[in-house]
Amino acid sequence: SSMAKKKNKQQSAEGEDDRTRQLRGLLLTAAGTVARDPKVVAEARDRWDAPDGDAAVASAVVAIVAAHGDAATYADCRERARTATTSQAEQRHLRALARFPGAAEVEGLLEELLGGGIRSQDAPYLLREVLGHPTHRNRAWRTLTDRWEEATAAFPSNSIARMLEGVRTLVDDAVEPDVDDFLAAHPVPQGELQIAQHLERRQVNRRLAARLAT
Repeated sequence: SSMAKKKNKQQSAEGEDDRTRQLRGLLLTAAGTVARDPKVVAEARDRWDAPDGDAAVASAVVAIVAAHGDAATYADCRERARTATTSQAEQRHLRALARFPGAAEVEGLLEELLGGGIRSQDAPYLLREVLGHPTHRNRAWRTLTDRWEEATAAFPSNSIARMLEGVRTLVDDAVEPDVDDFLAAHPVPQGELQIAQHLERRQVNRRLAARLAT
């Protein structure tokens, strides 16, 4: 299979640097999630139960399986994060939770993130990923803003601006509440410049989305 060939190449490249390995992982992830290559997806599912020694390939496998995963796979991924024996494996599976396509899985993740089920040092960064969800980003924004006081009280103050990097992908005119208005009414003292940059990038992305839609 295509992934197996890439993996064999990986095994033979003893002198390969970290950047090359990371790039290979990113390309595999893109092939399985953006391009949705069925062979790559099938190979990732085969490897789901055989953890890979190479971190970049292992991350790609988890991301691809999650992007095509159902409720049972979500529960499995959540349990793998909970019982991981290394912080790297834990983070890999936590990040993957934000990739699952189902509305119920996204709702469950949002509840865990905002209800204290996931550590406050991890939750803001996972919320950033959910705000970029290809299907459910508007729902994530609505849920976050509905529970804004709860979130900002629970999360480290220096993480809020980084969490809000996720608003860059909120390009839909239908997003509620209005992103600019909400953040103007709810300033974040420890991140004004960063948030201004996020909002500027969001407008660039909105203009690009509008051009691509015509």
